Amino acid sequence: MQLNRKALNLFDSNPMEGGDCRRPASDANEEAAVASRPSSRKRKAIEDLEEEEEEEEEEVDLQPEESRPPAPPAKGLSCLPAACHEDGIIPAFVIPGSKHRDGSIYRKDAHYWHGLYHLDDTSEKQDCRPCVTDCQWHIGCSMMQIFSLELAEISNFATGAAGAGAIQLYGFMAARDLLDPLRNYVFNRTRDDPFTIRDVSYPFIQMTGPKRGITMNSRVMIEYDLRIKRGENEQDDLVLIDGAATFSEITNFIPYIYRIHGDCGMAVDITLAHFILAIEATLQVRIYELKDGCGSLNLTITCRVSHMTPQIKLFQGPIDKLRDQNRFVVVATLNTLMITEFKLTHQHGSISRRIESRVVPHGSMSHCAKFADLATIGVEIFWSILPTSLQEGF
Repeated sequence: MQLNRKALNLFDSNPMEGGDCRRPASDANEEAAVASRPSSRKRKAIEDLEEEEEEEEEEVDLQPEESRPPAPPAKGLSCLPAACHEDGIIPAFVIPGSKHRDGSIYRKDAHYWHGLYHLDDTSEKQDCRPCVTDCQWHIGCSMMQIFSLELAEISNFATGAAGAGAIQLYGFMAARDLLDPLRNYVFNRTRDDPFTIRDVSYPFIQMTGPKRGITMNSRVMIEYDLRIKRGENEQDDLVLIDGAATFSEITNFIPYIYRIHGDCGMAVDITLAHFILAIEATLQVRIYELKDGCGSLNLTITCRVSHMTPQIKLFQGPIDKLRDQNRFVVVATLNTLMITEFKLTHQHGSISRRIESRVVPHGSMSHCAKFADLATIGVEIFWSILPTSLQEGF
């Protein structure tokens, strides 16, 4: 209050009477100190802001370091989030209300993706015919590679069917992408020609496709209707898995296992990865020579691509079966090494051969492998890049 009185006396003085209008040095310093202090309103705002910051810090401290995983779906739901891991395996994102048995999968009004991927069209995709003149791009594109299919969670009652404990699997599994949403069969077997799993400790399912690469610029749908043959009548068969699942383009760039659960207590594991700058490789395998009277010969063909550890299991079985299925399509990253391995097993042992190929945008190359005097097998590899639209052609 002393400052205010001094200020009033100072300003009340009449300059015409010779009074000095300049402030004393001590008073000026004291006023400057007061002026440098924030006003009561400003002090209140600063205090409120500091209190809010302290509250925010407390809220942050209360949160855990890692966010909790989403709660598991309610019992009976078939749509599982990809974040729910089961022993390192991701449950596939299954589209609810999509079954072949009741026809719901063919109704476009049942789900948005039914119409987007033309599930009512059961036509098969045609073979890809690589052509150098149709190559428009030289950097590759985003594509999905399926490494393997395996039976999972095998229950005891599934092995009680006829066939000395063997599991006879038939039906189909097909990929649908938005480049051409027709069925691109990964597995396709009739009931009269099922695939037989003789050793349940090795539940490998041999793929029969795809016919061309699977683009992954957007979600890829996997449609499936797989069954287990149980007897003479189809009514006695078990439905292994039936429906459709989608796989996001924002997915792992390394191979990962996704599990598709079924209604009979079993499931199917599908190992896949998303490749960028991917090139399509079409392998045509031919048997040039085969020695007569050498007993049963079994052939295994595997492929390693893009420095990935898992093998792509192309073929396994009697060598004479290769004549019926001798065309394979795989995906590899540009400028990496693709390794194709052949293993011929005979009654006295086995012989292995390995072929290495550098992945290029387009072109072809041929290799020939001789397995002693038992067989001579040749492989021709065609490189191509998928078009960005159907108008560009294949």
